Amino acid sequence: MSRVFLLIDCAPILIIGPVQTTVTLEINGRWQSLQAPANVRELLSALGVEPNRIAVELNHRLVKRQAWETTPVADRDHIEIVEFVGGG
Repeated sequence: MSRVFLLIDCAPILIIGPVQTTVTLEINGRWQSLQAPANVRELLSALGVEPNRIAVELNHRLVKRQAWETTPVADRDHIEIVEFVGGG
């Protein structure tokens, strides 16, 4: 018995699965469900957090301010947002 293989030249196919519109995140120890932000900067904006004097930790790792726009946020991530407060 012989086998015949047919090769068809075609363009790549892009398969898009369901898009998650909400995520559940642990933010400062409390679980919250909200619209899925693409990155840390969008998360801060959605939460109404002023980004001037804060630090962000994502899954126990500090996220540098320069990386906020390129650091994705995913469902079930752990976020800590710390605000620096001056005093004397």
